[in-house]
Amino acid sequence: MAIIWSSKAREDRKLIFDRIEADNPLAADALDEKFSAKLIQAERNPLMYRVGKVSGTREIPVTSNYIIIYEVTKDNDIDVMRIMHTKQLWPPV
Repeated sequence: MAIIWSSKAREDRKLIFDRIEADNPLAADALDEKFSAKLIQAERNPLMYRVGKVSGTREIPVTSNYIIIYEVTKDNDIDVMRIMHTKQLWPPV
């Protein structure tokens, strides 16, 4: 099992980190650590998080403001698709 990051998810993570870091570097580090910890849990048990709004996906609520959207591959890898603020439109229209 492995965690595989899409280019969009990597971009999401960087933008979130940079935005928060500008005001509060410690909060940015803490949130980024939560992202990693939740994904490690998903890697150990790929089906532990809720079924996603898009068929074939699952969603990890990280905080009240952020979710990680992923797919479980046939090899039980975690394919991270997006990290999104809960106020963002998902799925896209």
